[in-house]
Amino acid sequence: MIRSLLRQCLGPDTLPLIEPRLTPILSKTVIKVSDLTDVLREVISSCLAHFIVIDGLDDCTPSQRDIVLNMLAGLLRNNPTASLKILVSSHDAMPQRLRGIAHDEHTVLQSHNAFNADVVVYIDNTLATRLEDYTLLVGNPNVILDIRNALLNGADGM
Repeated sequence: MIRSLLRQCLGPDTLPLIEPRLTPILSKTVIKVSDLTDVLREVISSCLAHFIVIDGLDDCTPSQRDIVLNMLAGLLRNNPTASLKILVSSHDAMPQRLRGIAHDEHTVLQSHNAFNADVVVYIDNTLATRLEDYTLLVGNPNVILDIRNALLNGADGM
């Protein structure tokens, strides 16, 4: 995950600066997390503002999750200009662990119900629009409720 994050953070302006440092690291058989973190820190420090968005962290194994969270905590601690902003999307079980990496005043927790409310509105509006413009045609109007419920259950708070 950290390697992927680093790849996503590199752009045409940062790659030439980082490539000489990154190439020897990536050529190793075993790559140290601390080496990747150092390079990522260098990329972040070269930007006025840097945003990291992580979704699906709760799908990682506990050990992978700990590695990523420890890395993020280290990046935040060594970010004196506050140019780094991190958004982590997770299920309800993660907030306790996330609190360990950021100050409470910088943490926003939103319940699963709040996310679901947005999904419900989106699904209802989309179904209504599809029915009005005839891109969704059903013989039995009761099927709409089944479609709505299937979409809500499939969304799982996304």
